[in-house]
Amino acid sequence: MSAHWIRKVVRSWGNNSRAKTASAKGISRRNLLKSGLAIGTGTALAMSGCKVVPLTEKEIDHITRYIALQNQPQITTSLREGKSVRDVVESYPHIGQLEIGFQKSQHGKIKLSSVEREELNTYTLALENPMRSNFHTHLLRGAENAIDKKIATVISPGDLLNLLNKYKYGSTSSRFKFQHLGIVAPGGKLIGYYSFMLGKKLEALLKPRFGFKSQKRKGLERIIRDIERAHELAENNAPYACFLQMERCIKELKWLGLKVRATGMPGYRFKDGYFQPK
Repeated sequence: MSAHWIRKVVRSWGNNSRAKTASAKGISRRNLLKSGLAIGTGTALAMSGCKVVPLTEKEIDHITRYIALQNQPQITTSLREGKSVRDVVESYPHIGQLEIGFQKSQHGKIKLSSVEREELNTYTLALENPMRSNFHTHLLRGAENAIDKKIATVISPGDLLNLLNKYKYGSTSSRFKFQHLGIVAPGGKLIGYYSFMLGKKLEALLKPRFGFKSQKRKGLERIIRDIERAHELAENNAPYACFLQMERCIKELKWLGLKVRATGMPGYRFKDGYFQPK
């Protein structure tokens, strides 16, 4: 494993971890950076007599998975070829129990991006050109009533912040315009897509500017702070309060140019804030 690859892995994790919310679990950027330095400079340190801390099995596993994901080919999705995004998603194991993430290009190609999969989260590679959208699943597992289904369906604060902060960090694809959620029923069936797109007006507001701030720009900054507070509510085990805050923020962002679209799969429709049988 070359130092070049380690630097690339560390850079990808650093970009992604800043875009993720502060609660991201798993291997930390600090530990991964230490791991990369340990490998990249191990020979020189050994020759000089310095002691090198060996990688743990977990750190090696994370790095190996990152490299494998970065090297994998893209999958072409086309109804003409008989393979849709839904077909690809549902082909992976434990799709009804664990979230999974992909990246999607403008030309219908997708690529697996999940390094780790959990019931309520998935940790993914940073978005890079030519990919322009993130796609990951939300699970209805355990959602027994309408309120639970609404909470499971709505975009999370961290996912929306990833989209809104694309210029703040300058670490994601310049073509990043979409966050797609695939809503998965307990049996592993994908029943609908919930999509969020940066419209031209909102994209213009997000670009860094110096000097005078318009009222819309000030309003956008306030909404982003409210989304950050929604994340804190989620972290403090207040999912319903988080849901209400996110609904209000999404409504306000629509006035600024956020495009929202819900697309039900055959036999399903989006009604009252979640996907349900027709």
